[in-house]
Amino acid sequence: MRWLEVVGRNGWLALSCDKYILREPNERAALVANTVGIFLLTDGEMSAKDMLRVLLNKWSALEKLDAEVARPFARFLSPNGRISASYRGLRL
Repeated sequence: MRWLEVVGRNGWLALSCDKYILREPNERAALVANTVGIFLLTDGEMSAKDMLRVLLNKWSALEKLDAEVARPFARFLSPNGRISASYRGLRL
């Protein structure tokens, strides 16, 4: 979870396919303690090309959320580009 410290300290956004990071108490606590903003891809089986396409298509929306939403936060990004605050009962 050291990487979450680095992300939080630098004010970076995190990107992960591990959406269940929110279910693991220590990892969830690290997100909160380090005031991380994280985008979680809902489909961990996306090809790199498809993942990049979704990220580039939603880049403006990701920047807007980064600027306007207080940290810590987690948002879920689906392959069709939908961004949501919860996914299958998971939320921060």
